[in-house]
Amino acid sequence: MVDYAGTNRRANHIRNHLLALSLLASSLAAPAMAAQTLSNQFVIVSSLGDGLYSFVQSGFDGGANVSGSFTGNDLNEDFQLNAFSGEISNFTASFSGNALVAAWTSTNGVLVFDLNGSDLLGDGQTGGIEGIAVNFGGAPGDPSWVAGPGPFALCGTGNDCGRVQGPAPSAIPEPASWAMLIAGFGLAGAVQRRRRAAAA
Repeated sequence: MVDYAGTNRRANHIRNHLLALSLLASSLAAPAMAAQTLSNQFVIVSSLGDGLYSFVQSGFDGGANVSGSFTGNDLNEDFQLNAFSGEISNFTASFSGNALVAAWTSTNGVLVFDLNGSDLLGDGQTGGIEGIAVNFGGAPGDPSWVAGPGPFALCGTGNDCGRVQGPAPSAIPEPASWAMLIAGFGLAGAVQRRRRAAAA
């Protein structure tokens, strides 16, 4: 005689174990929530010649920074490079990552930079508004960076001159968590073997 009730119980038990394992796996792979990190340092823009510029902003938690480059051409000769006037191309920016925000790279950026002899973006020396933004106004949780405008008197004095947002770094289970997970699998296997031996 076939014990259908016992077979169904075992099938349900195995299904419950598989469901628990799939939930555990999905929680480990779940996307991280958006986080942010701040800097009170200026963006330093350096001319590399032939219209090529590089930039860097440091001062983020854990020694992280944003760096990148762009090509600028002052088409209207107003001593300002302005993305909204079509004077910026080949833009790229990368955040090195820290414990708060994961590393990212983007080519979706805009900036306004005064060609006033200063390599500080947002110093307010000419009264013009300078700033830089990556993925500004994007979806919540998307990597983004906003820096400037100054003024000079505020940056570097504890005021925020730059903000990076993005997904938090993915959580990597610690060795103790892995040990508990492996021990749990071993225990579940031992219980299954014992039930099989008792049923036989």
